[in-house]
Amino acid sequence: MMPKPLSMTVVARTTLLAAALLVTAGCATYEQQKADAISGGPERRLLEAKQRQQAAQDAQLGLQSDQEVLAEEQGLQEQQLAQLEEQLKKQDQQVTNARARNELTRAEEQALRQKIADIDRDLRDTELRMLAAQATGDTGSERQLQQQLRQLQSQADALGREIELLAQ
Repeated sequence: MMPKPLSMTVVARTTLLAAALLVTAGCATYEQQKADAISGGPERRLLEAKQRQQAAQDAQLGLQSDQEVLAEEQGLQEQQLAQLEEQLKKQDQQVTNARARNELTRAEEQALRQKIADIDRDLRDTELRMLAAQATGDTGSERQLQQQLRQLQSQADALGREIELLAQ
């Protein structure tokens, strides 16, 4: 003889217990959502999301401003480099003219041309290193190179005064 009624009872009880657990779990989730809604949870999350979005927009505007400043600085650097190159060309022409008028000895001419060439070489080297620093975003190196550029400008100015004195 088989105890079928007993097995049906166990199945029924198990099914009933599982259904009760599901209902209880569903009720707990519902209660949590209800409590979250009452306490302002959705509004709080929406406000937090808007704040994060605003912070991201502010950061983006800051980056755009930084890019504009960098572009302006690069333009000024290029202008400085071009002016210094032009100054060196004029100085070279002054040396040529002074030599043609016999205002400079051959040794003075060679010494001045060597100084012009040295400044020009240093200028090219500084220019390449500035480009590399800009490409890598190395602002520390850029500042040092700006200082070197100012020193080269001072050297070129001093050389110009020397040429004028010798060519008199």
